[in-house]
Amino acid sequence: MVELRLLQALVFQAQKELAQALAALEKALVLGRPAGLVRTFLDEGEPLAKLLYQAKVRQLGAGYPAELLSGMDQTSRPAPPPAQLLIEPLTLREIEVLRLIEAGCSNQDIAARLVLSLPTVKRHISNIYNKLGAANRAQAIARGRELKLFE
Repeated sequence: MVELRLLQALVFQAQKELAQALAALEKALVLGRPAGLVRTFLDEGEPLAKLLYQAKVRQLGAGYPAELLSGMDQTSRPAPPPAQLLIEPLTLREIEVLRLIEAGCSNQDIAARLVLSLPTVKRHISNIYNKLGAANRAQAIARGRELKLFE
């Protein structure tokens, strides 16, 4: 049953259905943790690592995604940089907007600096929140630091 849920999660991920992918992954985590299944998750490799990272960011699976990710890091293959763990990476413009958010700029300041309309800035911020799994500016900044987007 765990393998089935993992496959469902990977299919949803390939279809860019993140919410459904995470729901299927969470069911696999709930079933797999009590049974001590680790290899089942680790064998899925990089695509599942991206989903596990998203689950960790959203605090799904009661810490199990973090345990599994650390197990993946200890395998023979090198761990990918954190930014590669995003299912959909931020665009260059979204990174610019995130850096201005980190600098303490308001939406109006960002619009003026980047010569954008206010609705466009708000759309970029919404996309950033969705991609990083953040609910607010502070979480987006924290995740951006974790992913080394400000270096």
